[in-house]
Amino acid sequence: MKPKKNIDISSSKEPIVEIEEIHPKKARLFLINVSISVLIFSLAIMFFSYWSNPWGYFGEIGNFVGYNDRLGKCNYLKTLKKEELPEAYLLGSSDMMPFQPEQIQSLFNLKTFNLGTFWGRMEEIWSWVNFTIYDLNAPPKLIIIGLEPWTFSVDQSGPPLLNSYRRRFITAPDLIKYAPDYSPERLFLSKYLDLISAMNIKVFFKRLLANGL
Repeated sequence: MKPKKNIDISSSKEPIVEIEEIHPKKARLFLINVSISVLIFSLAIMFFSYWSNPWGYFGEIGNFVGYNDRLGKCNYLKTLKKEELPEAYLLGSSDMMPFQPEQIQSLFNLKTFNLGTFWGRMEEIWSWVNFTIYDLNAPPKLIIIGLEPWTFSVDQSGPPLLNSYRRRFITAPDLIKYAPDYSPERLFLSKYLDLISAMNIKVFFKRLLANGL
């Protein structure tokens, strides 16, 4: 096998990159410009995320990704008088939603309400029980819990600092306060850090495209 001939790069038409020492002032200016650009871009993303408010972190303004079943059920139950409150509850994920309260009521003669929520897990079941006892001041006489293999699973898809909890759980203040590792400070920081998270940015642009913007 013949050895390869040496290639003369001097005849190459491709530009040759040469290493050049950068003056400290130019380096500082470059870093300052990059830092300012990143800051402006981050602030713009935070502003539009705050404005669109897809998860309902900042009140009832903006565009919600979808109906917050946890918040809606909490708010509904709080409107009822004590004598109107349910005596039995169905708890679990959305797989519990097909069960009709009327069926339970006919079996046990107890006014029943379905507290099944989309992707509901064990910490939410725990929060619902505490909510009925301490917030509604109406301890249930009967609870029926639907358990699944992922009821006790660990979910890390949530926002920063509270990434174990879904955003619809976080935006239900009557429930999230009973969650493990919760604190008002962590919740406050989590909401604002989530403004520049990959999930929030993805949802924001998805909403823009859906609205034809």
